[in-house]
Amino acid sequence: MSQQPPPSGQYPPQPPYQGQPQYPPPPYGQQQTYPQPPPAPQGPQPPRRPARPWTARRKVLAAILGSAALFAAGGIGAAAAGGSKAAAGAAPGPTVTVTQTAPAVTVTKTVTKRVIPTSNAQGEATQISQDGVYVVGQDIPGGTWHTSGGSQCYEATLASTDTSNIIDNNNFTGPDTISLTGAKAFDISGGCTWHQEG
Repeated sequence: MSQQPPPSGQYPPQPPYQGQPQYPPPPYGQQQTYPQPPPAPQGPQPPRRPARPWTARRKVLAAILGSAALFAAGGIGAAAAGGSKAAAGAAPGPTVTVTQTAPAVTVTKTVTKRVIPTSNAQGEATQISQDGVYVVGQDIPGGTWHTSGGSQCYEATLASTDTSNIIDNNNFTGPDTISLTGAKAFDISGGCTWHQEG
């Protein structure tokens, strides 16, 4: 159902808006049009700057980004240096020395050693170890002599104090026993210790 326009004269006329010109209403079904003011005169426009090519813009952008990166790196380096200086300047903590005293341990060792006399009543040695020629009845008594041996021992019974006048001799490393009966001297070397047995 279409709506019919109201007969003219049914609506009271509306007062015009303040400060606006009054225009007659348009015919039914048409849009109201208002006269447009003339455009304001414009002065001469400044010439437009030509756009930079993409390569130039890319170089400028790279330079800006590089400067920002250097600035950021400098700030980080300064912060790190400041942190290391602060750490280096920090006062060291107190030094704690712990001293433990171990209890004293006393070790008692009993050694039983057979004492062998080194000379008899006549002043003759009853124990010898130094290399040399010993005169029987003067330096040492006669009788039986014994040694436990060593790395390289030598003994010789002599008919005189001449080392070439040998009655009997022997090279050995183990124990050895010899009788000086009938010998004028006794020649030993090699660092073996001899003692009189009887």
